[in-house]
Amino acid sequence: MKTKAVILIIVGLVFIGFGLVLNNINTNETDINMLSDREIENQKIYNEFIKDKFTTKYFTIKKLNISDKQFFDFQIEYNIKTKTGKFYIQTEWIKENNNEFIEIKNPKNFLQNSSIISFIVVGIKGKPNNPKLLYIIPVNEIDTDKIYFDKIDRFEKLKTNSNFYFDIKTKTLR
Repeated sequence: MKTKAVILIIVGLVFIGFGLVLNNINTNETDINMLSDREIENQKIYNEFIKDKFTTKYFTIKKLNISDKQFFDFQIEYNIKTKTGKFYIQTEWIKENNNEFIEIKNPKNFLQNSSIISFIVVGIKGKPNNPKLLYIIPVNEIDTDKIYFDKIDRFEKLKTNSNFYFDIKTKTLR
């Protein structure tokens, strides 16, 4: 009888241990998904940096609110050489990136919107108002929730401090 009681206690402790481990994993995932106040502030600074890269002579920027945006942060209207239109951008500031890829947030919404002219503008390292690396990735070039660096080198903006240029013939942003 004592042996069965000891076995039940050990089994109970094992289940409690597994429960604690699983709870810790879920808590860590929640912490990762929630942005700190500093990260939110950095993203706002980065968004201002991106907005300043559009010359007001040719571009009008509309910040999209939560109910409108689904995936995109800005709607950019252009008026270049009598051609008018619009495109959308999603911004992403990454302080440090030790991965071989960039993970796309809300990939389901992103894939639903892939038929419109749209870009993901990713800033990495440096400061939010002066990123060391800047990528302008056309959304139609992405088909998963991860963008691997070896596939996006061609989208790197070499002069991060220069203004954006939108090619009205090719519908590309540089």
